[in-house]
Amino acid sequence: MVFSVNKIYEDVSFLSDKISDFSLFVKEKYHEFITIINSLKRIDTLGSSIIDTFEEIFFVSRNAEIKAFHLGEEGAGLSVVARELSKLTQKVKEKIE
Repeated sequence: MVFSVNKIYEDVSFLSDKISDFSLFVKEKYHEFITIINSLKRIDTLGSSIIDTFEEIFFVSRNAEIKAFHLGEEGAGLSVVARELSKLTQKVKEKIE
């Protein structure tokens, strides 16, 4: 079997081009992957902030219910609002988690 130098050179050049193309493809996918990871981190942080906020609202509504209880008849309206707010924050928290 006789190999010509030109044929070997062409084959090596072809393979080199394909490896270079593949390397660029991998780099592009790597950068896309990093972008996705960073986006997911931001989403996770935002989700945690939302949960924390709703937990605070939940505790405020509980405190309002206690205040409404102490006010008796005068706090009836506050009690209804506080209970509904408490239910809403619990539903949102469950959906986010």
